[in-house]
Amino acid sequence: MKKYSIYLLAAAAGLLATACGGGSDSVDTASEVTFTTEITRVGVLTELADGAQMCLYVAKGSTVSRTDELHKAVRQSGVWKGSPSVTLQPEEERRLFAIYPFDQNAADPTAYPVTVAAQEDVLFSGAGALVTYQKPAASLKMRHAMAMLAFDIRSYVGGTLQSVTVADEAAFPTEGTLRVSSGRITETKRGAYTHACNVKLSQGGGTGDAAAFFVIPFTAKTSTQLTLTVDGKAYACSLPAQLYDRGTKYVLHLNLTEAGLTLLEDQTETVSLDEPGSGLPTGEPYSLLRVTHNATDFTVPTVAGTGAYGYIHWGVEGAAERYEAGKKYVYPSAQPYVVAIDLWNATGVQFGSLTGVSEIDFSKF
Repeated sequence: MKKYSIYLLAAAAGLLATACGGGSDSVDTASEVTFTTEITRVGVLTELADGAQMCLYVAKGSTVSRTDELHKAVRQSGVWKGSPSVTLQPEEERRLFAIYPFDQNAADPTAYPVTVAAQEDVLFSGAGALVTYQKPAASLKMRHAMAMLAFDIRSYVGGTLQSVTVADEAAFPTEGTLRVSSGRITETKRGAYTHACNVKLSQGGGTGDAAAFFVIPFTAKTSTQLTLTVDGKAYACSLPAQLYDRGTKYVLHLNLTEAGLTLLEDQTETVSLDEPGSGLPTGEPYSLLRVTHNATDFTVPTVAGTGAYGYIHWGVEGAAERYEAGKKYVYPSAQPYVVAIDLWNATGVQFGSLTGVSEIDFSKF
């Protein structure tokens, strides 16, 4: 994670004169707490501009609690100031905790509301920074509370990606509450989220950043559904069943062909939010082979070609897997099926048997 360095600066707020017996005066100086932020990470937030706001929690003890004060911090001319001002008197000390962005309903630092629909890069400070009257300067390192999903799509049918939907009533969180000291988000609601977009697709891919969005950290199950809508048509597959942790972008690589949508699970990349994502290599020759048969089982042909690889769509909804020579599929009954095989770097194919085969389509090989 890149470091969000927050420096707390002391500024004289004025002199408070109190009349005492005998005409003597005692003078106290109140220090106003301010701070600056340095944001240098790539690909997400690059700068918090003037006018930005965040939650500043001022704790009297060593840990933050529900009773600690919430202040709005506003960035003005590069400096963050409390609104109302946060000041320290002699002998006073406090611990500062922060969450970006500001939410007036986030008075409880142990339950900051988070929702996927807001698509905010939520940041939290973790351990608080001690500020005293004598040493009012401190530093907070802001961390990412959310995870990110990105989709690098190679399309061999062109089209425009209009939306990406992740749905699972049993596993996908859409709302939760964040604890500022740990960054842990407790789920409060599960369901589905649809991210609208307008991305032109091509064989070269490179859509990772254009089709990316924040999610609450979660562990996907085999039931977690991913749906891409391209030119009004929905293409679905399962999201890889794994942990999607905070502070991390997961680049999922997919192929969209006339045969359907294939998620290349073994090519999923885990990228720090501090680093730019990477795309799939381009320039590999693509072929599509279709075989129509009416057998109760079918064995794919052997593919020739240096570095050849592919994905098999067995002609049954949801039945698709990576190509391997000699791979066999058993069908529930004998009826016409169309097996479609997406291939890259293939120069030829050889069938071991044509039993039950009625048509072989080489038109796009």
